This record gives sequence, C-alpha cells and structure tokens, in this order.
Amino acid sequence: MTANDQAAVLFDFGGTLDADGLPWKERVFRLFADEGIVVARERFDPFFYAADDALVGVLGTTCSFQETVARLVGDVAAALTTVDRGVATRVARRFLDDALAAVAANMPLLDELARRYRLGIVSNFYGNLTRVCEDAGIRSYFSVLVRVREAGSADLPARAARARGPRFGDDLRRRFAAARHGRRARCRDAPHLARRLSVAVGAPVLRRRPAHQLAARAEGDSPVIPRAGGIIAAGEGSRLRRAGFAMPKPMVPIAGVPLIESVIRNFRAARITPLAIILNEGERDCVEWIRARFPDVDIDFIVKTTQSSLESFGEVTARRPGGPMLVSTVDAWCVEADFVGFVQAASARPADATVLAVTPLIADESPLRVTVGAGGRVTALGGDAGDLVTAGMYLVPERVRTLRPAPELGRLREFLAWLVRSGEPVYAEVIERVVDVDRADDVALAEALALAGRVS
Repeated sequence: MTANDQAAVLFDFGGTLDADGLPWKERVFRLFADEGIVVARERFDPFFYAADDALVGVLGTTCSFQETVARLVGDVAAALTTVDRGVATRVARRFLDDALAAVAANMPLLDELARRYRLGIVSNFYGNLTRVCEDAGIRSYFSVLVRVREAGSADLPARAARARGPRFGDDLRRRFAAARHGRRARCRDAPHLARRLSVAVGAPVLRRRPAHQLAARAEGDSPVIPRAGGIIAAGEGSRLRRAGFAMPKPMVPIAGVPLIESVIRNFRAARITPLAIILNEGERDCVEWIRARFPDVDIDFIVKTTQSSLESFGEVTARRPGGPMLVSTVDAWCVEADFVGFVQAASARPADATVLAVTPLIADESPLRVTVGAGGRVTALGGDAGDLVTAGMYLVPERVRTLRPAPELGRLREFLAWLVRSGEPVYAEVIERVVDVDRADDVALAEALALAGRVS
C-alpha cells in the first residue's frame, strides 16, 4: 500500500486506540471484579447502559477524559449500591491509566501512519471527543474528528467524506471493534463501513455478480431449490466465553438478536424448511428456547457433542434425506437479503454441484481462502492466495450428503478441499458481507454491519 493508493485512514475511539479491541463495558466490568465486586452480567449490563446513555448530550465539550471516566464509573457504582466511593475511585483511576497506556503504545503506529496519510477519527463518543483526544496526547495526529450522532448523521466535512480509507484485511475486526458500551456498534461505525463496502441500502444482493467472474453460468438450467436446511451449532464458543459471553454460543446476541435466531430467520426468509439443528450437550436449554421462539418451524434437533465440525456436518446432512440441503454454521452472520440472494444464486448452479458462499470481507483469524476459475468453479481451497474466503454456508447436493469422508479428514474444511481435489463440481457464490462470529470483536463488526443497513 502506497501513499497514492489511499488518501486517509479513519479510526474509532473507545475500544480501539485506547484498548486492544475491548469495549468500555467489558473493561469496567472486569475492573469492578478485580475489586471484589462480582456481579452477574445480566444485572451489570443494564446499569452500565443506563450510565452510558445518561452522559450523551450532557457532558460539555471541555469535559476532561478523567472526569468522563469518573462520571461513568461513579454512576455505575451508584446503581450497584454495594460499591463504596473508594472502590469507584480506584476503578476509574485504573481505567484511565490503562487507556492512556494503550494510547501511548499505539503512538508509534500513529507516527508512522501520519507521515503517509491524513488521519481522522469517526466515533460515536460523547460530545467531548476533541478534549479527550487532547488529554490522551493524540489530538495533533488527526486532521478530522467527527462525532457520529445518534440519529445517524455526522458532521463530516466533504473533503473527509471523499477520502477513501484502506481495507484492513485480516485486521478488520480490530479496526471496527465496538467502542465504549459493548452492546451494539452504533452509528459511529456503520456509515464508514457502509461506504467502505460500497453497499447502498436497497441495492441488489450479491451486487458484484454481474461484473464478477463468478457470474458466468450455463443458461437454461432449471434452479434446484433446497427443500431442507441444516444448522451447525455444536461448537463450544470458547473464545467468546473467554471474552465474557456467559451464554451458549447460539444465544450470543448481534444487535439484540441471538445468532441462532438470526440464522433461522434467514432460512425462513429463503423458505427453506424443515431444518435439522445440531447443538452440543451443554446447550440443551437452547432447544426449548428455539421451540418457543419458532413454534411454526419444523425443526429436528440433534443434541450431541461432536469431535469436529465435519462430524457435525455429517450428522446434519444425514437428516431429512432426499434432494439438496442448505447448511449454515450458526456463527455465519449475514443479513436476510444476502442469505436469500445466496440461496437463489446457488440454486441456479448445476444440480450435482456443491456451492460455497464466499466473501471478500476477511475478518477471521484463519480464513479458508478460495481460488476460483472460469465460470465460478472452485479450483483450490486453502493456502495464502486469493481475495475470497469461505463464509460458512453451503448448498450440498444429495450425492455429496451420502459420501463417507475418509478417516484422515478431521475438519469440514478438509472435506471440502478433498471434494475439490477429487474433481467434484464445487462452485462459489459471493456474499459481500458475512462475519464469522468467534470473538468479541466479531460481534462488534457484525453489529456495525447490522446498523449500516439502517443508517447508510
């Protein structure tokens, strides 16, 4: 990337520059726990949200970073009632010290970037963003500071709006991590994400297909619409648990909607039923929740702790025999319209083809990259080449559903790569925006994308 390639780099403040992707809510929660104030998240979160919202529009433009943190932490402490003033003071001081240390650690990066690009901050922070940046010692790096308002508008100068921010690739998750409150990525992230991905509200799904090499297909083939669906939700979600998400992975919320609810909604929007859902044995409570939430959907539950994603895939695809099956992992988050668009595009491929959803939005620690040849046929899976990665959604023909994987194939990605090497017809269809939700930062990115569809 050269200086001529990009005009500007935009940052967020509140969980990025002042922390390594950890939202303010999570940091305050942990600091109180370190002080011996252990509170259930279900009780803590509403108190934090109320304290956070109470400061919006109240703090003056000259309110210092120290006073901002003290007011926020003090209000949370007051709501908890069991916290004395000394604890609140220590938590606020430690929070501020940690934030300033993180900012200082990021200054060498800012020094380097500032020599090559114009820098700016676009953030849904309180009204004192400029003063806080001055207190943190970073104001001089940024030519533009923009507070994105709750209504979704921003005081963004025209010259900054025209600036084109870089694609951060594999580091995208950190760059757009949810700031401050940790419950949802509000308007501060969504407009920039929406511009960066060039996706306009109301634009066709799979927007790039007419001009993309994957658009070519045999004319005259009758679509083979999958009449059954499968959802793989048996993973442990260990990284999300370590990040503080106490609920089972299928219940992790994106913009207030659990992952499992989002994916079932997607299947219902695509008119794919019945469904087979596999959950691990620690997620039995999810079964009754899903039944109560979707009483009108025909669902076959498999409660089994499997050894691998491939085993879970086999359990799901063995159910509901006959015809192709559309399979999705529970952590493959996308909006309904994009899911439906993938189903429609995949169904137009040859009836014996396995079709993979792929995306240029690389926000995964170990993405499975896809090499695509003429007509959209996948020629290789894995390696470091390619600007598309698998997105956790698959149209599986009936014959592939009956295959028995070789014993040495331990993971689903290995099975898919084996299909390609074996000469099976495997095709790719592009979805612009899919997030593999494995970490707290993935939750933040998915929430930013969810909001982008509302305010961009």
